[in-house]
Amino acid sequence: MNSTSNRFFTVFFLSAFFALMLGFMYPKPMSPDEGLWLYMSRLWIRDGLPPYLSAYDTIPPGMALLYSVSYLLFGETLLMLRIASICALVCTGYMVQCIGTKVYCRQSGAVAMAIFCMACTWPCMNSAYTTTPDSFMIMFLTSALYLLLKPYSNIKHHRQSLFIAGVMSGIALLFLQSAFCSIIGILIFYRLFARNNNSHSENSLINSSFFLAGLFLIQITVIAIICSGKLTVSEYVNCIYTSLFYPVSMPLCDRIASMVKIWRYTDLILLYPFLAVFFLLYRKMANAKIPVAGFAVLLLFEFMAVNWMGLYGSFSVKHLLPSLSLAAGTAAVFAINHGVQHHAASRWVKGTLATIIIFGLPLFGIAFLLIPDYLNPKEHYYKIFGKWINEHTNPEHFVYIYGIQAPILHAYADRQSPVRYISISSYRKPHFLRELTTDLTINRPALLITTDAENTPDWLRMFIKHFYKTTHKTKSIEVFTPK
Repeated sequence: MNSTSNRFFTVFFLSAFFALMLGFMYPKPMSPDEGLWLYMSRLWIRDGLPPYLSAYDTIPPGMALLYSVSYLLFGETLLMLRIASICALVCTGYMVQCIGTKVYCRQSGAVAMAIFCMACTWPCMNSAYTTTPDSFMIMFLTSALYLLLKPYSNIKHHRQSLFIAGVMSGIALLFLQSAFCSIIGILIFYRLFARNNNSHSENSLINSSFFLAGLFLIQITVIAIICSGKLTVSEYVNCIYTSLFYPVSMPLCDRIASMVKIWRYTDLILLYPFLAVFFLLYRKMANAKIPVAGFAVLLLFEFMAVNWMGLYGSFSVKHLLPSLSLAAGTAAVFAINHGVQHHAASRWVKGTLATIIIFGLPLFGIAFLLIPDYLNPKEHYYKIFGKWINEHTNPEHFVYIYGIQAPILHAYADRQSPVRYISISSYRKPHFLRELTTDLTINRPALLITTDAENTPDWLRMFIKHFYKTTHKTKSIEVFTPK
């Protein structure tokens, strides 16, 4: 593959990937996470109430900052944010290709990019909802790795790249704390790659200081922005970092079962043969000066990051995808180049891979666009209900909503909650529940709504019994007003 055909393939494939992901995203209603971040950004920009005080969240402020910028520029819309998240995945795919090309050859970069992009369309990667922290985190992590591996003409340019890579890593940490594990893996990868290629490795302590300077600069700047108002640094640290060490309510046996399930019953199993080839050809690739040790270390640290909390979802699985794609793409091309000796057979294998990659992805996307819901999406029920809440309350009224869909309703209703614990997962922690019930008693809501009537907790039932009466009731939703 020469440079011209490589550029054409990259542009064509990434354009098809963008169109496909746009097709996945277009008709989907707001997700609870999107509702929470939209709610937080609105209260921050419009009312001056910073994140973590308006709504509790254990995710770093990257998404809140992103939604706040979007709110300032485009108003209350999710479209631009969803397009931005797809662009982030496209950029990640391009970075994966550049890294794959750097560590082995153009073919390995192209195959790694194709594996990454096609894996992003799998259900286990939550392809319909790309506006998640992991979509942006992996873009900045792969950009940092590419900058560290990029050739440089002198030590000054190298240290500039180290500083910018540190900035990229610092931004990645603003989206998910698990990026810390990846950053360690990336630094080890860089050291192994530099030693393998006889690059400048002297003054490693000084070089590392440039990387760390960029990382800490971003973190300190964001803390100064977030904590410039009512939020204190200790409250910020407690939300973002201390909460990571709270005991998880899920029993150990359930966590192990979840781990087995996520690695056994998802589409990720399709990549396992590539990983098997990677480890079978480990020594041969190492002899060919491919940084397989760096890949192995990066995979190990990112596997640790995915399993850190024992709570598995698309945001955790996608974390591993760039390094998994790089290892798989490099192993596949190396196996073809060294395992298929017959020239005609080699051409047939390469031609088959190219046909699947070039034509399979666009046709898959066109098939989705033929589904009627993609052509005529209907207004979502929660959007209609949110408008009803807005019409039946005043702007100064508090509205408390219990249930998984609470953030969506708050976003559509444009009404503030009397408590900051909007996410239902917060109620499992006793000290959070005490604060919640206290705030609910002090700031009595004008409307109290449960979106999961059958699973309403006892403490909330008692509160409703004493102070509220039922005004509307359906199979799953109950609306209460003060007595």
